[in-house]
Amino acid sequence: MATTDQSGEVDKRAGRAHALCVVTAFCAAGWYISLLLTVLAQKHVESDIPFFPGIIALFGLFVTLPPAIICTLLAVYFVGLRRARTAWVSLCLFPLPIVIGLLVSIWRGN
Repeated sequence: MATTDQSGEVDKRAGRAHALCVVTAFCAAGWYISLLLTVLAQKHVESDIPFFPGIIALFGLFVTLPPAIICTLLAVYFVGLRRARTAWVSLCLFPLPIVIGLLVSIWRGN
């Protein structure tokens, strides 16, 4: 448990860091939703737009990754490396689909 001084500054920092961790988790969820929409668009939508399904995933990545990095860094600044675990785990979820895709392509020999 965090100790506080008379102004309660430590509790304020922990509350802010927790809110930033939640924002990072929502950013990771948004990235996965954009990947899901990309897969759905690839299977069910016919379009003349070049690179159409991939644009959804790239847009999702460009919209969600910078705020996730900023929120993680701010959470680490507020409470330290060990207490901002939710932000670190959420941030580490971003490269997971790419790593899994690379491993599957290596496994299949393509």
